This record gives sequence, structure tokens and C-alpha cells, in this order.
Amino acid sequence: MTAARAALILAASLVLAGPARALDVSSLDQRTIATLTADGPLVVLAGDDDGRLEMAIAVIAIDAPPQAVWDALADFESYPEWMPQTRATDVTRTDDAVTVAYTLQFELVISKKVQYTLEFHDRGDHRMEYSLVEGDVSRNEGYWEIRPYGDQSILYYANYYDYASMRMLRPFLKQQPSLELALGASGVAVVARAAKQRVEGS
Repeated sequence: MTAARAALILAASLVLAGPARALDVSSLDQRTIATLTADGPLVVLAGDDDGRLEMAIAVIAIDAPPQAVWDALADFESYPEWMPQTRATDVTRTDDAVTVAYTLQFELVISKKVQYTLEFHDRGDHRMEYSLVEGDVSRNEGYWEIRPYGDQSILYYANYYDYASMRMLRPFLKQQPSLELALGASGVAVVARAAKQRVEGS
């Protein structure tokens, strides 16, 4: 990462410091975003008054039309093939929502399996919102939104994952609270980069 890129990420984080709020996609210049994310995602962190992470947002340009990006992200059954740490998904589709039970495998200090279920709602205009139903974490919510830019797409992927509710991480977060920011940033960046590779490689 270049110094300029790191400074940009830091500046974006500072702008959103304070009570968390949704990133206003329409206020961002798509040309600038496409340029900045040509080699990888730009990450923005939103925090509360105490400096706790409330939302991490990754933005990345993908060389494909929005529908192709949407189709890849909405194909939950294929996640074990390309989404990092995802070992299995069990998908239930209804007229109102899609419910996905995930099994993830993390290789940290020890190997740890994590399971949770999310409910997804299509909000139109290539925006999908999701929230936790149940699982090994107390909170997991966010959205993805895909905007057209010429022949490309700009993907905005937002997530809050309560790492502190995971027993294996509590001691580390207690000693180093800022680790939560690093985990949030890296989590959304990994998903955004994986989505880009999946779409552009297919």
C-alpha cells in the first residue's frame, strides 16, 4: 500500500468518526472511486463516540456490468468455491427474503469453526441488506450496493461483525481494542477483493 493510499483511508476514517451513519453512495465521485480502487479496495470505517467500530465499508471497481456482480454475490450456493473461510452454505429462498446458514473455518492461533445464519432482503437498484438471525456471533449486519460506471461497476460492501462476542478473540480485543478496527477493515476488504476476482475471472 502506498503512503498516499494509506493517508486516504485514514482521512476517510476520520471523516466518519463519531456516531455511525450510512455512507451516502450518491455523494461519492464514481470516477475518483474507480481510479483509487483499480488495484484493490478502499476501506472506510465508521465509529461511535468511544471509537468503537460501527461499520466497515469497502469500495472497489469491478470490470463487469452491475448485473454480473449482483449474480455472483447472490449465488450463495457457490460461496464455498470462492469466498474466503466459507466451508458451507445452506440456502433457503422465499418470496420475501433469502436465508443463508454459513459454516466458516478460521485458521488463527487455533483452528476455529464459526456458524451463523443471515437473512438477506433485496431493496432494489442492486442493493441487498442483511442481518443476523442466529449464530456464534451476537451481531452481523450490513449491505452491498452496486453502481454502474461506464462499462464497470462500483461495489460498496458494508459490514459490522461483533468480533468481541467471539470467545477466542475476547482476550486479544481486551488487550488491544484497536484490533477491532483492523479486523473490520480487513474483513470487508477480503470480501470485496474476492468478489472482484470471482466476477472478473468467470
